[in-house]
Amino acid sequence: MRVNGIIAEYNPFHNGHKYQMEESRRITGADYTIVAISGNFVQRGAPALLDKFSRAEMALRCGADLVMEIPSIYAASSAEYFATGGVSLLNQLNVVTHLCFGSESGDIGILRQIASILREEPEEFSRLMKANLRQGLSYPIARSNALMQYCPSLAYSSKVFSTPNNILGIEYIKSIQRQKSSMEPVTVRRLGADYHDPAPHMECCSALAIRQSLLDKKEVDDLQAYIPESTGLILSDRIRDKRLVCSNDFSTALYYKLLSEKEYGYEKYLDVSQALSDRICNNVDKYISFDSFCDLLKTKEMTYTRISRCLLHILLDPVFILPWGLDMGAAGAGCATFLSNCAACCYFFVLLFVRRGRTYVCISPRQLRLRREIVAGVCGVGIPSSIQNLLNVTGMTVLN
Repeated sequence: MRVNGIIAEYNPFHNGHKYQMEESRRITGADYTIVAISGNFVQRGAPALLDKFSRAEMALRCGADLVMEIPSIYAASSAEYFATGGVSLLNQLNVVTHLCFGSESGDIGILRQIASILREEPEEFSRLMKANLRQGLSYPIARSNALMQYCPSLAYSSKVFSTPNNILGIEYIKSIQRQKSSMEPVTVRRLGADYHDPAPHMECCSALAIRQSLLDKKEVDDLQAYIPESTGLILSDRIRDKRLVCSNDFSTALYYKLLSEKEYGYEKYLDVSQALSDRICNNVDKYISFDSFCDLLKTKEMTYTRISRCLLHILLDPVFILPWGLDMGAAGAGCATFLSNCAACCYFFVLLFVRRGRTYVCISPRQLRLRREIVAGVCGVGIPSSIQNLLNVTGMTVLN
């Protein structure tokens, strides 16, 4: 039995997503398709246009057999951690045979080659990477230059390093290799408009163009050529109920959070460096909205997307973190994440029990035991990250 796994956001689901799902099924001959999607917040550090249940319904109506949620701590993180969360989720099901994703290149061989270099980080590549960073280049450009210098044959594929779907595809393959997963990566070449194309003008237009059109016009009629019929019906219902969401809907909540935390600083939050914390403190009096504040804070070293993710991390989990709540600080963020994951896990087990015999995924108590290779895989991913975080905290403590 063959089962395709897809990691996505479907923000919202459009013709390009439908093509990828159908083409992946054709290539692999899969019997089922399981999709891992972001929840209510997405990888670029913003709320999804629609709630997670609406987007899951879109996927199910267009061919998915099961939709699962990627925890927000992964869903609203960098490409590397987003891929790690999605791949881990699908891999631990032990039923997914192929991980299918779209890419601008459509060349799985080049993506595999780059992923191997980045994962193994040969000594010469690391030296070239450090040299580029010392020149003041941003991390993505430094990495791209180091790859071409280390492997000149990749020079003709330089665009592979700078296009978003290719970057995610490389991270998926890295994660598969790192977790020693048996899932086979399969890529489908992206058709139609560019990922960042702001205007709908092709049958497979960008999700960005669809979002902007929906937020500006609040109607689906002009988008019927770019989305499946079932997606259009769901969107029409949500527009009627005024359930479309954008970053600026959280502007007041974020501003309150930034003001209430200013005297403590923000470096305790995920991905927020001391430099960014200081920059937020120095500019909070110029705050107008979520989006405009991201524009104000961005620099050559800190991209808009990274800042947006950091602000989102500051915004979430207020009850456990803020002084007016349980006042647990960074520990509160971890506690809130742990409790929400436990609640989601319990709900999933109850759902599987209620629907036992009618779903493809089932729980077998006889198989609930520790397996050496799984424990080793978890430790292999978790221990280095824990050591890195510990060193970061120790360094900040010493410097302060």
